[in-house]
Amino acid sequence: VVFQCPWSSVEPQVYNLTNFVILSIDQFIRQPIDLPDIPLLTSDPKRARIVEAAGRIFLAYGFQRTTMDDIARAAEMSRPAVYSHFRNKTEIYRELAAGFIGQARRDVLVALSGMEPLEHRIVAMFEVGFLAMLEQFSASPHGEEILNLKGEISGELIEGFRKSMVAALA
Repeated sequence: VVFQCPWSSVEPQVYNLTNFVILSIDQFIRQPIDLPDIPLLTSDPKRARIVEAAGRIFLAYGFQRTTMDDIARAAEMSRPAVYSHFRNKTEIYRELAAGFIGQARRDVLVALSGMEPLEHRIVAMFEVGFLAMLEQFSASPHGEEILNLKGEISGELIEGFRKSMVAALA
């Protein structure tokens, strides 16, 4: 099969599909892309490396198409090493989502604690808690898929976020 890498100006080359995916992931890892900062919940550098790598791969290829092999390769670790920290990609996604939701919660609480009139603080709350996150993911062709998964995989995290926002406004 002939593939032309979208970021490469060289002539198309013949690859089998596995080699193309490996080449694509390797090129993606090295390619400078404006990705959202990934807030981390862990101080374990290996877990952090896995979560950061998974975030990049999820945004590049989507959650459904990403495999644990892809994540391991992006984290520059072996697959068994990744499995020693996470049972599956859903668990990695949950930690990634928890980091983003935790950061949004902190940003919202800061926005609400200001001295501006209440209506300004509420607007700021929506800007930093919701719109900022949407903007971060909108640059990815798989951003919508990633955001939709938050409810399916991390529903209790989102419900906790919602309850803390209601409490902050009360």
